This record gives sequence, structure tokens and C-alpha cells, in this order.
Amino acid sequence: MVCIDGARVRRMREEQGLTQLYVATSVGVTTDTISRWENRKYPSVKKENALKLAETLGVELEDILEKKPDQPQFDRQEGQDADRPVPECVDRSAIEEESEPTHTEGTARSQGHWAGKRQWIITTLVTLILLVAGGGGLYYWRHTPATKDITVNAVRSLPNHAPAGASFPVIITLSSSSKEKISLILTEYLPKEVRILKSVPPWSASSPDKRKIKWIVSTSKPRFTICYLARILSKTPENATLMFNGDVTSSLTGKRVFPVKGTYTITVRPFHWADLNSDGQIDDEEILRVFDELGDRKGLAFGLDEIKNLWSTGGYRWNTKTHKYIPVLQERNNEDQDKQ
Repeated sequence: MVCIDGARVRRMREEQGLTQLYVATSVGVTTDTISRWENRKYPSVKKENALKLAETLGVELEDILEKKPDQPQFDRQEGQDADRPVPECVDRSAIEEESEPTHTEGTARSQGHWAGKRQWIITTLVTLILLVAGGGGLYYWRHTPATKDITVNAVRSLPNHAPAGASFPVIITLSSSSKEKISLILTEYLPKEVRILKSVPPWSASSPDKRKIKWIVSTSKPRFTICYLARILSKTPENATLMFNGDVTSSLTGKRVFPVKGTYTITVRPFHWADLNSDGQIDDEEILRVFDELGDRKGLAFGLDEIKNLWSTGGYRWNTKTHKYIPVLQERNNEDQDKQ
């Protein structure tokens, strides 16, 4: 067991805009437990839960531990051993029991009168608690699906390519075998050359460098889609292959974590992401596919008007200096004006 500083945990959580539900789901406990931790009703925590809590908050374990006046601060410095032991909590109940004054013989005799009645009361209360707990457990067992039988699927759809400095959409489709409402946590790990711009629905949390993005989804639909817009950094070399990773989990699946399947790489090339065959033009089949997959994505500006313009002009060229697509027709008109 280790002692955590509940006030510090609450401050870190609120500064990052995280809810108690999100933290509880990530650690694998209830929201009531998180509340008791933060209010120091449960000052001592299992070390494995404290490690999960620190990971969820994006800090080291030492940063959330209670600092006693006679202990040095846990400011981590370069070269310091990361596996050093952490201070354990003192069993205060044991101290209080040892420090409790001894009862006199006369007090013991006076309490003996109530011993039988107190034992009867305790036995009755325990029996009632067991009956209520048993009935509640039976109800829960009947109304909660078996976690081992529930599976979650997540499939990512990435374009084959996109230029450095350009944005592109990513689609992740979630589904589960649960016939009831289910809450999921999707985590997406972006390459260092990619930055997320916007998502529908908005992401629930992210790391400071925006490379680890998390969504909390609660849905009763058999399929649910998350779509986000990302951009490749302009200094990324051409022909570089960028790799994505992700996973999804749920309280109904126990400790099982399911990887995000589908496509996981995108290549840096000077062609529009909708230009599937990289021939420098967007044809009818390619623009129809864009409408099928992204046509109704309200709130996500993935450049539909620009795609229509490139499709209508018959061709385009990527300008590496301005980081814009130039329609062939416009480029020809500019050349003709220069000649005149």
C-alpha cells in the first residue's frame, strides 16, 4: 500500500480537464473510489492502482504520493533510479489499537451485561446484510452480460498517401458484441510527424504533445464511428512511412485490451489523399468514394469544396512552397497570362 496526496490528484485531474469517470475507467475502479481518494477517505491505495492513476494523469508515481515533513521531496533528476522504493502507508488502525488504554476489571464486568445482547444484534445485522447482498448479486448476475463473452472491434481507415504540410482524414469504426449500452475508451497513438487538428466527436483527453489521444464513447449502437482530421508536418521527408497505433477497452471486457485493426501506415507523397491511384487527378470513382465515406461528416472540414474543384478541373499539382493544391486549369491560365 502507498499513501497518495488526494488534493494533488484532484488538482492534476482538473488541470487536464479529466472527469472522475474517465480516471475511474482508466484505473479500473468506480467513480466513488476516485472521489474517496481525492477527499482522503481512502488515503492508502494499492501500489498497482496508484501506478495506473499516475499513468492516467501522465505523471510519475512519485508526483502523486503524499510528502511527509520528514521525508525528502521526490523531485526526479536526470540519472536517478526510477525503481527506487516508495514510502508505504502506516497502518494507523494498528497504532490506535496499541495506544488504546486498558480497561479495568470493573469496566469489563459492566460491559459483560451487554455482551450477549450485542452479539445478537451483530448476528442479526450480518444476516440481513448477507441477504441483501445475495439478492443484489443475483440481480446483477441476471442483468449483466458475462464479460468474457463480450468482444470489441476497432478498424482504422487511413489514406494511402498525403503530402507533407497537408491534412487528411482518419476514420475509426467501433463495434461490440454487447446487446446493451456499452462505454468504450479508444486510444490513438500518432506518429511524431503528425498532429491532430479536430475530431468528431471531440476527443476526451490528450497528452501534452497531442500524440496520445483518447475518446470516451458511450453508445447502444452496434457500430459507432470516430473521425479526426490530422496534418503531416511540412518538414517531413518525402516517401517517409508514418505508422499509427491504437487500442480500445471497456469495463465490460475486464482487463482485455483490443488493438485497432485496419490500415496503420500512410506514405508522404505529393498527391492528394483522395487521389487513390496517384495519377494527379481526382476522377468520378474517387470523388464518389469520398462522398460515401465522408460526405455526411458535419463539423469536420476535410476540404470537400477543394476536392470538388480539383475533380472539376481535371488535374492538380502540389505546391511544396505554399502547401496548396493548384488546379491544372488555373496553372495553365497563369502561364498564358505570363506569356501575354
